[in-house]
Amino acid sequence: SLYAQLTSADTTFTDANLCDSDYYYYVEAWQVGTNFISRSNIDFNHPPFYIPNIPLEVIRATVINDKEVLLEWDTSGVLNTNRKNYLIDKMDPSGSFKNIAISTSNSYIDKAVDVHAKSYTYRVRMQDYCGNINPGSNIGRSINLKVTNTGYNVNLAWNTYGDWSNSIQAYILEFYDKLSQSFIVTAVLPPTDSS
Repeated sequence: SLYAQLTSADTTFTDANLCDSDYYYYVEAWQVGTNFISRSNIDFNHPPFYIPNIPLEVIRATVINDKEVLLEWDTSGVLNTNRKNYLIDKMDPSGSFKNIAISTSNSYIDKAVDVHAKSYTYRVRMQDYCGNINPGSNIGRSINLKVTNTGYNVNLAWNTYGDWSNSIQAYILEFYDKLSQSFIVTAVLPPTDSS
């Protein structure tokens, strides 16, 4: 059956987004104004193929604009060049991951969140044009800050960030200074602190 129609000047063609299979081809030349056809031999090829078995790496899940969560991931470690899209999964209240979006870029903004109420946990998977899906990435969990007061003291508490492979270096605490109208670093806390 007809796979591609080329001009009479074309003598090459590149087939892309192929799967782990043999591909057979032949070429036909048609003469204008007649029914004459000249057909080539049949040739085949089995392209190199990498099943996507290496997980992606989530770089970060972070609150942006004080209302959304930005998720970013790195794909440099994935060998499969047959990438179609990325599946973004969010953990539901039962602890299971549910697919919430599909992206063709290396980032996603989740607007279906309430960043003041809780943190959100994500993972990303890659899907190729053949339908293969790689294992889930490391998780990315946003930080949710809670502020309360006891007497004249203000208490801050947050969930630990998850999940960088090289761990957290520190938590940096900033507060808004009305005089300078900017956030100022108040403390640099060890990664074991969450209050």
